[in-house]
Amino acid sequence: MIGRWRGRSFTAIIVTLFFIMSMIIAVPPVQAADMTVELLSPASTWESDAGTAVTYLVNQEMDSNNIVFQWNFSNGIDTNWNTNIELVTLAEVGGAAIALDSSDFTYTKADTPVKLRQMELNLKSTALEPGKDYTVTLGAAIVANNGTDSLGKDYVWKFSTAAAGVAEITAFDAVPDVNAGTAGSAAYADAAAVQAVLPDSVTANAGAVTVPVTAWEDTDLYDPAAAGSYTFTAVLGTIPDGYANTGGFTATAEVIVEAASTADTTPPDIVLLGNATINLTVGDTFTEPGYTAIDDVDGDITDNVVVGGDTVDTNAAGTYVITYNVSDAVGNAADEATRTVTVSEKVSTPYTAQQGIGAFQLMLTSVAADDIEVKEATDTYYANVIKTTYDPSSEINFDITITGSGGNTYPLATAVTRVFPYIKILNAAKTNVVAEYNNGTGALKYAEIAEGPVEQSTTFKIVLDADTLDLNTK
Repeated sequence: MIGRWRGRSFTAIIVTLFFIMSMIIAVPPVQAADMTVELLSPASTWESDAGTAVTYLVNQEMDSNNIVFQWNFSNGIDTNWNTNIELVTLAEVGGAAIALDSSDFTYTKADTPVKLRQMELNLKSTALEPGKDYTVTLGAAIVANNGTDSLGKDYVWKFSTAAAGVAEITAFDAVPDVNAGTAGSAAYADAAAVQAVLPDSVTANAGAVTVPVTAWEDTDLYDPAAAGSYTFTAVLGTIPDGYANTGGFTATAEVIVEAASTADTTPPDIVLLGNATINLTVGDTFTEPGYTAIDDVDGDITDNVVVGGDTVDTNAAGTYVITYNVSDAVGNAADEATRTVTVSEKVSTPYTAQQGIGAFQLMLTSVAADDIEVKEATDTYYANVIKTTYDPSSEINFDITITGSGGNTYPLATAVTRVFPYIKILNAAKTNVVAEYNNGTGALKYAEIAEGPVEQSTTFKIVLDADTLDLNTK
């Protein structure tokens, strides 16, 4: 510190006072043998020029991380620059010299507004310690560009670096959790086993300082048989220089004991959407109605369902069984779900001819039949209709005879005195078919849809239409 230098030489103080009283306070340039040199920064005070050295004292303590000296020479010194900067030395008082690098020096030359032949030492290659005393020296042999002029004496500036400031610890950094395993089979049998694996130092202020740990206290009474989080608190060692822990902060570590897991033995459930049994006819379309799969642990696992079994072919009659299977994450398999799809041939049913008051009806399905059956009518004149055979490969040829209640038989032309029928239904090929009847005989054949009969006519037509399976009469 400045005081360290002040107390070393009472004589220096007397000499200094003498010069202050007899000269202006500003320090004049040093007059060397052949050229002058002046310290521009930092401010300093002349101390002595006894012997072969001229000594100055820098007025203020300097920041150890910002050591900068600027000198102005009366002559240029850049021609012999590399030789001259090697004659600049830095040393700790009472210690060894501190190496300087050429990157620590810069040279500036200017003639206006003032003549400037400036050497700057900006210490970058090494760091000085806080709270220490140092000297920087310009060697007597520093030579001007003319090669003859030199300083002639060593010029020494003594300076001190400021003591390091004290930073407060504001928080300790998190210590990673320690996973002790499962309750009842934990990796650490007791607190001592945990303490043995905890770190012997911790950091604070986001890693700025490392503090030793002398012990870890079992704050929460660690129990390896009980699940939970157990806190261990650090007992700190000596706080490093430059730091203080006025707030009494410390570090903690959490030791985690996991609860013993319960085995998952419950299988998931598969639920079929729609019917489990589906009946179709050859030529129909089958669409999968869907399904869901839910597990008590894994939740919705519908996407994991494997659909197998038979592939439904609606062009071929048969029974198809579709299977649905799924397992949860630990391998529990659901009960297999199945859906049965039955594809049947078109059902063969008989055609039925009906007679009755107000209408004569011939009802046909879309499938071939073996015969036409008779249904009773309330009108006694229409007691019976002759059966005939249906041949799907050809026209249906038929004769219809009506048997009255007295046993007499009449052709349809003579029996129908009040009613003339008009019937519209569908055949197997779903095409228009016309049944024509005239004077006791008729035939089913492909034709355009015909108009209904005229009153008292002996001719009528039965029309099969592709748009409906329902009986349609008028």
